[in-house]
Parts: sequence; C-alpha cells; structure tokens
Amino acid sequence: MQYRTTLVCVDRVHGIWELLEMCQSIAALDVLDEEFPDGVERTVLTIASREVLSPAQLGIVVHEGSADAVAPADKPVEPDAQADDDAMPGTPELDALFASDDEKEKQHHDGKDVPMVEQAAVEASARDDDAVGDEVEVNGVRINAESALSVMRKACEYLNIGVRMKQDKAQAEEREPNQVPLVQEPTMHERLKHNLTHMPYKAWCEFCTMHKARSDKAVAAPEPKRSVSLLSFDFGFTGRELDPENKLITLCIKDRDTGWRESIPTKRKGGLESTRFLTGEVVRLCNVLGYNDVTIRSDPEPSCLSLQQEIQKARPTRLEQAGEEEKASNGAAEEAVASTRQQACVLLSAYEHHTGKQVSSQPAPCMGDATWKLDPQ
Repeated sequence: MQYRTTLVCVDRVHGIWELLEMCQSIAALDVLDEEFPDGVERTVLTIASREVLSPAQLGIVVHEGSADAVAPADKPVEPDAQADDDAMPGTPELDALFASDDEKEKQHHDGKDVPMVEQAAVEASARDDDAVGDEVEVNGVRINAESALSVMRKACEYLNIGVRMKQDKAQAEEREPNQVPLVQEPTMHERLKHNLTHMPYKAWCEFCTMHKARSDKAVAAPEPKRSVSLLSFDFGFTGRELDPENKLITLCIKDRDTGWRESIPTKRKGGLESTRFLTGEVVRLCNVLGYNDVTIRSDPEPSCLSLQQEIQKARPTRLEQAGEEEKASNGAAEEAVASTRQQACVLLSAYEHHTGKQVSSQPAPCMGDATWKLDPQ
C-alpha cells in the first residue's frame, strides 16, 4: 500500500461522506493515526491503493453541490462519462500510452518517418519550460514524481529506454582487473606448526605448491540425495619419474555422507589374493561406518567389477558403475585418489628435504598417514 484515501461520514441517514484525503502518499505522513482536532469520534472509511487513482476508479460519486461531499457509488461509473470531471490533476491517463501502433504512428509522426526518440526530443523542446517544471511529457501525457509506476513503465517502454540487460553487457567497457593475491611470509612459529602436517594448503610452503598448487579450482556438482550412503572407490598409482615401473598401488575409497577416506595399499590391482584382501578391507570399513545397506560405485574396469561382485557376496550391497568415458560420474573416487597422493607427496618431500634421506618408491605407510590427515576429525 502506497496511497490512502480517507472519507468521513457526515450524514448517516443520506449516506453523505466528506472527502478528507485523496490518494495521500503514506511515505509523506508523519503520523498515521492522528486524532481529529475536536477529539470527537467519527465513522471513517479508508481506501488503500498502490497507485494514484481518480474518484471514479475508487467508486466515489461527487455531489454537484459540494466538491468535498461524496457518496459511495451503487454501481460502477462509466469511465467515459466521468473522465473530464473526476480525473485527478497530475495523474496521466493510460489511453494515449496504450494506443494502437497505427494511432501512435499517426499522432507522433504526422505521416513522416521520424524516429520515436527524435520525435520525443522535438516535443520536449517545444514545451513551455514554466509549465513543465519537474514533469516529462510522453505522447501527450505529462508524467511527474507522483505518477503511477505503471504509467512510468509504459512511458519508458514507449520511448524504448530502460530495457534490462545483463550486467556483463552493461559493464563490457569497464572491467575490474583481478589481482593475484600476494603471498604473505609466515612467522617462524606458523612455519614450524605447518610443517607438522602440511595441512591445510599454504601458498608460502614450497612443498604444498610443488604438489597441490592448481591453476583452476574444480567444483563438483551436488548429487541428489539418496536413501543409502554411497562409497566410491578407484585405484591409484604413485611412483617416481626415475623409476616409472615401480609404483605403489592403492585402493582409495571415499564415503559420500561422512566424507571419510580410506587408502588400502595392495600388491596387485587384480588377482585372487589381492581381491580377497581388498574385499575384507572394504567390508571392515562398512562395518566401522555402521552401514547395513550401502551402494558401491566404481569404474567399469574388470578388476573393479570383480571387486564389486566379491563385496556383494560378502554383505548386502548395491552396485553402480560409472560411464567408461565419464570420469566425472566417479568424481568422489578421483578426488580421493588425487588428494591422498598430493598429501603423501608433500609429506615425503618435506621429510627428504629435512633429513637428507631418500625414501623408496612404495612408501605404503605414508599413504595411510595422508588419508588420516584428510579425514574429518
């Protein structure tokens, strides 16, 4: 509600009301419930509206003898009959703005092909400045600060201005540069504390930037909620560039609900012995997490499918396979493999740097330690 019209009953028998306020702006009132000067109680009728309306639009009939004495209309009044007498001063009519295209063309251009904006500029320059004041005339309708919002919008639409555009288009010529944040040198206490775990990632740590720094951040899309938890697993391979054949094989698992990670080193990716060992470890993890029913997701590789089937034989399990060419569908397992490998490499690099000793290419305990540091505490 932006405006209110107030009527006071002066004659109950004949139903005569006195117009006290006509489309008064609520924002301009200091007191909304002010008493009458004489303190006498009266019957008051208040009509709320969102825009400035005429008495006819509010259903009010003005008596001929008095401009202030009005009576409620028994039936709707024809707009054409009351247009001249009841139009509020300063309130533009919408008929001209809602005219048909043919009428607008004839009214504005008089048969000449003149652009709409140029014609509006010509009309504005020809108006009397003393009579205009803070008003704008569009298609013969004067619009000011008290005009209805719908009228202002229609006028802007008529002049083809105020069309909303995307912010990037509006600011295409003025872009704010994004500066790379400067790395602040840590104190000795902060550096010693960070060297204990190298968690979380710090840009000033040479070992963190060596193995964890990335140019762009990958944000995973949220998955729909499930009735049971989802365990995603994948095999990871970690080794050195000088010895590419000698790599540590690890089964990395991540639980969707708890965020728990598990890294299980194994001698082989497949085979009867390794499959049995990994099956027991996955079943043990499900028992530790307290899941009676769980879904297992993996890549459709033969070794992963064989492990899935063995887990399903050992306990009630639902199976899912990611697409052959869609690594994103098994993104949780891919993230677990990458984060575990990065954290393990950070720990190994820091250890070798501070001790001067070379670690073998298969540091299985380091993978478990890295997973433990990444797990939610």
